[in-house]
Amino acid sequence: MAAAQVRSKSKTIRGLSIPASGEGGTFVESAESCAVRWEGGRRALRYGSRRGSGSWRSGASGRRWVARDGSWAPGGGEAFPGTEWPEFDEEALEVWVRGVAEGLRGRSGTVGVAGTGLRAAAGFYRQSVRWIERDREVSDVRGGVRVSLFAGSAPLGPVTRRYADRTVDSLCRRIPAAAAAEDLAASLALWGEAPLCPGAAHAVVFAPGQCGALVHEIGHLFEADHARRASRPLAYGERAASGPITILDDPGSCAGRGAYAADDEGNLPAPVALLHAGIVVGILGDPGGGQGDPSGAEGHLRRGSWKDPAWPRLACTILQSGADSPADLLRHSEGGICVRSIRSANVEPASGVLTLLVEEAYGIEQGRPSRPCVPFAVVVAARELLSRIDGVGDDLCYDHGVGDCLKRDQAIPVTVGMPTVRVAGLKVVVL
Repeated sequence: MAAAQVRSKSKTIRGLSIPASGEGGTFVESAESCAVRWEGGRRALRYGSRRGSGSWRSGASGRRWVARDGSWAPGGGEAFPGTEWPEFDEEALEVWVRGVAEGLRGRSGTVGVAGTGLRAAAGFYRQSVRWIERDREVSDVRGGVRVSLFAGSAPLGPVTRRYADRTVDSLCRRIPAAAAAEDLAASLALWGEAPLCPGAAHAVVFAPGQCGALVHEIGHLFEADHARRASRPLAYGERAASGPITILDDPGSCAGRGAYAADDEGNLPAPVALLHAGIVVGILGDPGGGQGDPSGAEGHLRRGSWKDPAWPRLACTILQSGADSPADLLRHSEGGICVRSIRSANVEPASGVLTLLVEEAYGIEQGRPSRPCVPFAVVVAARELLSRIDGVGDDLCYDHGVGDCLKRDQAIPVTVGMPTVRVAGLKVVVL
C-alpha cells in the first residue's frame, strides 16, 4: 500500500473550490468505477465517475458536514496531480474468467462462460482523495476489483464464489484460475445431492473466506457511535466471550480492495484491539466528545463519498487464529452444519442481535461436508454467539475486500480476516 502523502495546503484542485482555513477541514475526491458482466459469450461494460468536495463548518449547534460542489458523469474521472491512478484491466480479468470456465468444462457437467454453466460479474473502482486542514494536506489513492462467479442452478440456485484484491494482477496471482475452478467443482459435486433441511439447533462450523460477515457484524458493536450509546450490548471492560477470543481492526494488515494509507480526515490508521481474551478492551474511532469529532479516531473515520460526513467505520476486522485444526473441528461436529458462504448480514446496535443469511452450507457426516442444506438464517445475540464459540482454527484467512458495508446510507469496501470457527448449539431458521 502506498504511503499517504502530506503537503502544504492549496486553494483549488482541478476547479474545485477549497474553503478558507478557518472553516475547518475539507475532503476532496475524484473517483471512477467500472462494472463488467460476462454472460452468453458477451462482455458488457458500464462506467461512472464522481468528483467533488465537502467541508466541516462550525456553528452554534457544533460541527456539521457541508457538501460544497461536485459532479457525477458517465466517465471522465481522473487522479489528482502527483498521484498514481490504478488501471482497470478488464481484459486480463476476462482471460482469468475464461480460464475458470475451461477448468470447469467436463468436471461437473458445466460448460464454458460462453454457455450457461458459468456466469461472472466484476466491479472495479479507483479513488484519489485529499484531506486539507489548516497547513496540512494528506493525499491517498485507493482502488480494487471484485469478481463474482456463479455456477450451477436449481433447485438450490448457483454456487457462488466472490474474490477481491487491490488489482487484477494481484487477484490472479493469489487465486489462479485452475484453483478457482477446482473449488467450484468440489462444491458442484455436492450440490447435486438431495438437499438437507436442518433442524433447530446444531454445532455450526463457519469456514474462512466467504463467512467474514460473521466477524464484521460483531465488530459494528465496537464502533464509537454504537459503543457509546446508553443502551449497548457490549460494555467496556466486561467479559463478552467465554473462550480466549481476540478481535481487532487493523487497516494496514491486508492491502486488498478498499485498503487505505490515511482515513477520510487525514489520520494515519493504527490497529485497535476490540476484544482480548474474551474481554471488551477497545472502542473503534472513539469520537471523544460527541459524534463527528475526529479526535482520537485512530485512522478509522470513513465516508461513502465527498457528499457524506465521516463516521467511525471498520476497515479490516480480524478474529485471530486459535490452536485447533480445522479438520478436528469438523470431525467433532458430526451431525452439525458447515457454512461455506454467508450471503448478507446485519446487526441491530441497541440489542446486539445478528441476522446471518446463509447461501451455501452442508451437513457434516463422517467429519466432512456432505449433503447441501436449503438456505437458512441464523438469528442470535452477539453476546450469546461469542459465548458459544468453542473452537477456533489455526487457518486465518483474509477475504481481501469481497464485502461492502452499508451504514448510514454510506457504502464502503471492507475486509475481514478469520479462521475456521465452531459455534456450539446454534439455532437456525429455514427460509
